[in-house]
Amino acid sequence: MKRKKPSYKEQGKHIRKQNKQLENSGGSDREGETEKEDIKKINFFEDATRACEGRLPCFAVNSPDIMLRWRPGQGVVYVNPALESITGYSPGEVIGNPGFLVSKIHPEDVPYFTSEIQTPEQKEGGRKPIEFRMIAKSGSVVWFEAIFIPVWNEEGVFLAFECIGRDISKFKEAEEELQENYIMQFVLNELLRISLMDVSLDSQLEVILHCLTSIPWLAMESGGGILLLEDEPQVLKMKVIRNIDPALGSECVQVLFGQCQCGEAALTGKAVFSSHSDSRRKNQDDCTFAYNNYSVPILSGDMVLGVINLRFMYGEQRTEKTAEFLRAIADVVSGIIKRRRAEKEKEELQKQLLHVQKMEAIGQLAGGIAHSFKNMLTIIMGNAKMGVMNLKPEEPCHKEFAEIIKASERASELTTQLLTFARKEKINVQPVHINSVLKDLIDMLGRTIRKGITIKSALSVDIPPVNIDFNQMYQALLNISNNACDAMPDGGILTIESGEAFLDDDYCASRPEIKPGKYCLVQVSDTGVGIPEDELQRIFEPFFTTKDKGKGTGLGLSVTFGIIRNHGGHISVHSKPGSGTAVKIFLPLIV
Repeated sequence: MKRKKPSYKEQGKHIRKQNKQLENSGGSDREGETEKEDIKKINFFEDATRACEGRLPCFAVNSPDIMLRWRPGQGVVYVNPALESITGYSPGEVIGNPGFLVSKIHPEDVPYFTSEIQTPEQKEGGRKPIEFRMIAKSGSVVWFEAIFIPVWNEEGVFLAFECIGRDISKFKEAEEELQENYIMQFVLNELLRISLMDVSLDSQLEVILHCLTSIPWLAMESGGGILLLEDEPQVLKMKVIRNIDPALGSECVQVLFGQCQCGEAALTGKAVFSSHSDSRRKNQDDCTFAYNNYSVPILSGDMVLGVINLRFMYGEQRTEKTAEFLRAIADVVSGIIKRRRAEKEKEELQKQLLHVQKMEAIGQLAGGIAHSFKNMLTIIMGNAKMGVMNLKPEEPCHKEFAEIIKASERASELTTQLLTFARKEKINVQPVHINSVLKDLIDMLGRTIRKGITIKSALSVDIPPVNIDFNQMYQALLNISNNACDAMPDGGILTIESGEAFLDDDYCASRPEIKPGKYCLVQVSDTGVGIPEDELQRIFEPFFTTKDKGKGTGLGLSVTFGIIRNHGGHISVHSKPGSGTAVKIFLPLIV
């Protein structure tokens, strides 16, 4: 005859009855504890397992969550198979082994766990879920959310805790990832806000570095630096630095491409991660600190703009997530650098445009005045010459007319220079090898310049010819050379060089007066006193001079400027006080 299945109510009564029996046996066990010390562990394990399996339904055995009963002093007396599937510890390792599970709790969570799991006499409630970590048998960390329910007997004596624990590791990972993603997005938004700040680029980089080294999940040592590629090719310069030993920081003021870790990142265009003992460090003796380094190149397409270098805690491993985040940071910094440089180039271009417009206006004014003045000088000189012709040398006024002629001739030369500057003087161009002009110039300077100045030349052979007016180009180069000699009152070196150069689109973009292509390059440099920045902007203006009164008209370089521009060329001046001056002239080659 088929046995009738008990109802849920009957099952509940049966469970409560077994529970009561177990609790009473627990009380008697506590009272007669000294009498049962000789019970073997295997008997305890079998008895506890049978008792608990008797009171717990089958879903405890099949539950994916951990269910256990824990008695103070005795440890775990029952645990379902879920413990082994989640942590790797079998029931045989846990049951009857007091303190075993507690010893597997993550060390950082032990104080919190012990404060929350106390006997009800010490802590009211005990039903609030708690979260803690355990070290699994494999060594991995498992997050648990558990509730510990106190159990009393009929006399109100505390017997044990019954616990239900759920593995929430995936939830914690998702929560942590969500938080990290939020922080990453927040940081990126903050960097975009920084990019709009009306401060210098260095100040922006300082704020960016501080922001990066303050991100908690990156496990950094709050140290690092940002290096940028500036004036010199293949050379990184440290722009901002944070929490770096001064002795080590001084080693990284300038870093060549390919040198040490930052240089390798710049050379390859790829991020480089290394430990504190990596041989790629620039000075291994100074790199004995307990940290790892991450060097991320700042790129604009294939062009390297700089490198972000960050210090990570020793032992921290490279992860793709960290690498991807730092690449995104480098892209934002790249955008900031390009924007600031574009703004600077725009300002420079605007200054150049204003300068060109000013020079054009001055040229038109000077040309108009010079042309009219030259016509008047022609009349003055004609009448003065007629006066000299009609007077004998010993007669009155003969000497005065002669002086008028001399002054008129000097004034005529001055108007010719003004007309040359204004590009209204006719030029006679023909194909000329620039070295022929330079050799004549060097020969003349060798005979006339003062002692103490040494002339050096480096003239490249086989330079294609250029269409120039020989005499005007000679005059332009002579003006530059005379200025160079005047800048070396105590002697120095005057260097004259020739060669070929190619001006690309990037160079010509900010110089609309010239076109990209091949040019003949003439460079005249000196080791003189140099030119201050404020004066450098005005050196081509007519009548501007820094020489003492009576030692110069201020037309030499302005005439040179007009001659070069009249030949379709370009002139640039590079100078720093105390470091000499280099004047470069670019003339279109005959192709």
